[in-house]
Parts: sequence; structure tokens; C-alpha cells
Amino acid sequence: LELVKYHFKEVVEFEKEDFAWLPSSKVVLIAGGEAVGCMDLTKIKKSDIDFSSDTILIHLPSPELCYFKIDHEKSKVYSLEYTYFQDKNLIDQAYKAAEGQLKKSALDLNILEQTQKNAEVILKPLLESITNKKILFVHHRISEDPELSPDK
Repeated sequence: LELVKYHFKEVVEFEKEDFAWLPSSKVVLIAGGEAVGCMDLTKIKKSDIDFSSDTILIHLPSPELCYFKIDHEKSKVYSLEYTYFQDKNLIDQAYKAAEGQLKKSALDLNILEQTQKNAEVILKPLLESITNKKILFVHHRISEDPELSPDK
């Protein structure tokens, strides 16, 4: 379940030293992209749901960073310096660096915490209206170094 989508515009400066006696190659780009936070509800097992007379307690899976990607239509190479006829290769490396920066920015902006909050905001009223019971959620601790969800 995709719960959060952040849109980014990042200025990325990528520098690479090719030859010790020549100035470093530099690419500056403005990268547009997005990062999406989700929760894999298929990970909920029967044992994660506890029923009582008027309450249902659900242990939700950890939020995940589903994907992050650069949108090349919203991105632009701003500057190339000292590329020594390696423009394409350096631009590719700069975009890879920008993608890593996009992931870091999403995590720094607490996309996982927001995903967890949105899960409650969306699921609680839905489940309460279906079951006519009070719904309580238990969340797993958010990992300090989350990885991309394995199925993405």
C-alpha cells in the first residue's frame, strides 16, 4: 500500500578526478524525482491480529521505502567542466549520485515515519467502519538504515 509520495528537485554536483595532473571533471545537474513510502500488508499474519470484545489490535509491518527514482523529463544538466570527452559517462555517474541523494533526502525528511502515520489515518476509519470495533495499531520500530523493499 503506497502511503506517501515525495517530489524532489535536487541540485547535485558530481566531481571526479581522472588524472592527477588535470583539473577534476565536474557535472552539475538539477534532478527532479520522487520517493514513495509504502507498507506491505501481505506481511500481516493471523498471529498479528488480536480480537477482544470491542477492540481489534493489529501489529502492522514496518514502513518501507518502496522506490525512489529520477524523472529525466524534470531533470537538466546545468554545467559540464573538464569532462575530457567523457560527457555521457560522467552524466550517467552524476545521475546515479543524484538518485542516492534522493534516497537520503527522503529518509532525512522522515518518509518512513510519515508512511507509518498515514497507514493509521487511512486504515483505522476503514477497518472500524467494516468491523464496528475500535482498532488499535502496534507498529514495529523503524529501522535506522532501511533498505528498499525486497519486492521492488
